[in-house]
Amino acid sequence: MERSFPSVMATQHPDSARRYVPVQMEPDEAIECLLPQGKGGLGCDEYMVDYEGKLTPYHQVSQVVLKALDKGLDLCEDVFVTPRAPSVNQENVFRQLMVLLAIKEANFEALRRSGRLGILEVIHPMTESPVELIDFRRRINELTGWVRKEVDLRLDPSRLHIIPLIEGVPELLSVSWILREFLMGCNRLGIRTSYLRVFVGRSDSAMLYGHLSSVLACKLAVSEINAVGEEFSIPASPILGAGALPFRGHITPDNVENVLKEYPGIRTLTIQSALRYDYEPEECRRLINIVKEKIPQTRAIDYAEDEKDLLVCLIGIFAKHYWETLHQAAPIIGEIADLIPRRRDRLIRKGFFSYVRHVPRIPELMKICRERGKVGRDIAKEIIKYRFERFEDFPRAIAFTFAFYTAGVPPELIGTGRGLMETRERLGEGTLEDLITRYYPSLRLDLEFAFRFLHLD
Repeated sequence: MERSFPSVMATQHPDSARRYVPVQMEPDEAIECLLPQGKGGLGCDEYMVDYEGKLTPYHQVSQVVLKALDKGLDLCEDVFVTPRAPSVNQENVFRQLMVLLAIKEANFEALRRSGRLGILEVIHPMTESPVELIDFRRRINELTGWVRKEVDLRLDPSRLHIIPLIEGVPELLSVSWILREFLMGCNRLGIRTSYLRVFVGRSDSAMLYGHLSSVLACKLAVSEINAVGEEFSIPASPILGAGALPFRGHITPDNVENVLKEYPGIRTLTIQSALRYDYEPEECRRLINIVKEKIPQTRAIDYAEDEKDLLVCLIGIFAKHYWETLHQAAPIIGEIADLIPRRRDRLIRKGFFSYVRHVPRIPELMKICRERGKVGRDIAKEIIKYRFERFEDFPRAIAFTFAFYTAGVPPELIGTGRGLMETRERLGEGTLEDLITRYYPSLRLDLEFAFRFLHLD
């Protein structure tokens, strides 16, 4: 039977202004999100249990699965519970293995209770190369063998499907290579992937490379994910991970239809905490219904090669102007971000168990630009001067956005004016017109929103 894909994923992002949600309350939150609207819920069809950089208890995924079964929810058919594991590179292998073992336990309990699995997929965050995904696949296989030996649980390791989460601009621009190598690596391990579900991250790509660079890279990635699915003759189902402010995706009740038009070809949209708690429940339900109705109707854009070359060059132009300001602002941003009231129980940014984001991967973006013709080579030479050390105080994307808004400088605006001017001067008025009408038609609305919060003093 062909796999059905959820349209609306509720997440545990700490971006709500009105409400703090402790880990003890998250299992009940999950059920409220997954219950149908006619039964008092929000009507989401997927909930992400998040272990990445977060103090989520080991047993939470089992709690959510068992509560869902108690409520009569049809897991892995009508609704889905999808954990996000930690990254080995950003945290450690022990935390990743802990989450995989927690998933095995949740499936063990679900099978014992209902005769069916409770978890089908696991998200691998901050994916930079296919090697990470293949290593993750190998760990799943080996852990499944160990569980079979220790517990009477006859699970096929291929039943736990990996969702790569791609978050940086160079990685988004390299998504075809990452996915092809991953799929071929799975084949070498004897596991055939029957579908391709990939998470496209708006927040980190915007934080590290700027607003416009993130939008254009995400749109290219969605197109490429669908193309790889066609190449391997398997269904492709991109997820757009985005928040409420324009810098993080601009998913709001008033703007959700623009988002669906801006990113055609996505099959799942995240509904993060700010949308669920900072808007009235009926507004959130209305948005969810719009997404469920309209997201299956969108068709991915098939960019021509010359368009891809142009978009990569535009990404390089806007990134370098963004970095010019980011380099100056970075030392103080962490200090402002520390003032944000905590909304979820996350790992700290300092100390042995700290969790810190990487800085921009400038050499990787230079390499990609150099492959896109003379203009790309010229842009690569210009961005070589930017150098970022690892900032120990660099915050995560939500706190980063908070810090810039608090300072009176919405990050959507950083480098944008200079980038638009260079686009006109370097590539011509026609290219500028194409950018704001064809490649990023929501630009005007996004900037109008951000300008309301600009305070240059």
